[in-house]
Amino acid sequence: MESNSQRNDANHPSPSDNDSHQRYLQALQGLVHDADMLLKQGYQVEPLTASDFKGLKRCSGCNKPMKKFLRQYQYQKNISSAESNPSSKDSNPKLQCKFHPGLPVNKIWTCCRQHVSADPCSGLPHHVAADYPRDDQIEKIHQFHITPKSENRKVWQFSDRYRLAIDCEMGTGKAGDSELIRVTMIDYFTGVTLVDRLVWPDAELLHPNTRFSGVTWAQLNRARDTRTCIFGIENARKAVWDFVGPDTIVVGHGLQNDLKSLRWIHHAVVDSFILGWIEQTPIREAKEAVVRAEIEKQRQIRARALEEKKTAEKADKEQAEKDKAEGKLVVDARHATPFSTAIAQISWQHFTTGSPGNHRCRFQTKSMLIQQNSPRLQKPAISTPIDIAQSQKQPAKPKSRGSGDLSLKTLTLVKLGREIQTAEKKGHDSLEDAIAARDLVHRWITTNYYSGEEVDGDFFARLSGYLKIGGFES
Repeated sequence: MESNSQRNDANHPSPSDNDSHQRYLQALQGLVHDADMLLKQGYQVEPLTASDFKGLKRCSGCNKPMKKFLRQYQYQKNISSAESNPSSKDSNPKLQCKFHPGLPVNKIWTCCRQHVSADPCSGLPHHVAADYPRDDQIEKIHQFHITPKSENRKVWQFSDRYRLAIDCEMGTGKAGDSELIRVTMIDYFTGVTLVDRLVWPDAELLHPNTRFSGVTWAQLNRARDTRTCIFGIENARKAVWDFVGPDTIVVGHGLQNDLKSLRWIHHAVVDSFILGWIEQTPIREAKEAVVRAEIEKQRQIRARALEEKKTAEKADKEQAEKDKAEGKLVVDARHATPFSTAIAQISWQHFTTGSPGNHRCRFQTKSMLIQQNSPRLQKPAISTPIDIAQSQKQPAKPKSRGSGDLSLKTLTLVKLGREIQTAEKKGHDSLEDAIAARDLVHRWITTNYYSGEEVDGDFFARLSGYLKIGGFES
C-alpha cells in the first residue's frame, strides 16, 4: 500500500515547483511600484487635506470645481485696488461665471427656451462656492481611506495568500463627478471571482456611461429594487477590504482610476499600464531624442542665419559710409517707400561746364538694380522649429476611447493575442478587464523572469495549491 508520503498530490507541488513558485511570488512582489512612481502616475498616496476639500467645493452657478479658480482669485488679491476695482465707465462687467439659471425640460432650458446645447444665458462676475448643509459633507464624499489593519478573521486569513486583480466601472453624477457603479475583484492565481457587484452611488447619477461601463439603467434599477447591489462607496470599499490587507498585492490597469472611484489608498499595487509604459521607455526615449536632435538642428540653422544677417548689415553699413564719403546719396532700401526706393540709387554728380551753377545729373541704373536686388538688403528667411512643426502639422484624427498604445484593449491584443472590449456600444465587462490586467502582469513576469522556461497552463493551479499549504511566507 502506497504511503501518504509517496503520494503525488496535485495540490502539493514538488520541491522544484516550490523553487519556481517562490521565484514567481518574489518577482510579483518586486513589481510593486514605489511611492514616487505612484505619484507620477496620478495615484492618491495620502489622505486629502483641508485645502484640498476647499478646492473640491463646486461653484453655485456653473457647478465647476472651485479649485480651478482659487489660483485666479489669489492672483487678483495681489493686484492693487486701483487695478482690481472695475471702472465706473464699465457698465457691463465681464461675467466670469456663466450658466443657465433654469432647468432642462425636454432638452429645452426653461430660462431662455434654448436647446440644452446653447451657450449659457446668464452669469455672475465671480464664481461663488456652493453652501453645503454640513461642514463635513465634502470630506465625507471625497476623503480617501488607507487600507486598514483589520482584526477581522476573514481578512487576516486570506490577505497573506491572496493576490488580487480589480476593475471598476464608473458613471457620471449630476455634479459632474465620476461615480462608482460596478466593482469586480478576482483572485490573481485561481481567477475565482471574489466580488462582482453593481453599486448604487451615493450621489444622484446623471447617466451610467453604458457605452464604456457596460452597465445600463435597467441593470442598476433592477439591482436596487431587488437589493442585490452594494449601496454606496463605503460599503463597496468594505466589500473589497474583506479580502485585502495593507500588504496584499492588488493588480489592475490604470489602477489609480479604480482606487479613486473607491476613495481608497493602497500602496501594494502592480499596474499593467505602468509596466507597459516602462516597457515602451526605450522607444519613447528614442523618439524624444529624434525630436531633440531636430530642434537643435533648427536652432543651429537659426543661429547661422542670424550671424549671416549681422555680417550683411555690417557690410551694408560700411558700403553706405563709403558711398557717403564719395558724395553719393544713399537711402536704405529696407526702410524706404516704393517711390523713394526707385530714386534712392540716383547718384548726382557735379560737372563744371564753365559757368557756375550749371549741373548735370546721371542715373546710375546699374547700381540701382544691383543694390535693390541685393540679397544683403533682404531679410533672411529663418526657419524655426515652430515654423517647421506648423508646416508639417497634419489634421489630427480623432482617436476612439481606449485605442492608445497603452490601453488595456491594445496591450491585450498585442501582448496576449486576445481581443477584449468587442461589445462596441454595449460597453466593457469589468470581469474581462480584470482578467486581462492579471494576464498582462503574468506575461511580464514569465517573459522577464522565466525566459526560456516552460510555463504551462496548469502553472496557476499548482501555484495556488502551493500557497494553500503555506509553501511561501508572505
